Amino acid sequence: WFTEALPIAAIDRAQQAARECDVFFSIGTSTQVFPAADLPFEAKVRGAVVVEINPDDTPLTQHADYVLRAPSGIALPALLQALG
Repeated sequence: WFTEALPIAAIDRAQQAARECDVFFSIGTSTQVFPAADLPFEAKVRGAVVVEINPDDTPLTQHADYVLRAPSGIALPALLQALG
């Protein structure tokens, strides 16, 4: 939880995935809790398309390529339906 440290191996894998992905979805996060908050920014710097799904603005909003302003439970099913 918020007072517990994340496993180093998990953070390392997440950072590597962010550096290598083509599309990064930031879903329902404030992007204010580190080190995870850095992940979408790392993906963006490496050329990924960044999609933010969140009902509220975050520090990521102005940097995201696409912003879906809705709760994830609404946005994700609608996105999947539009793709399918």
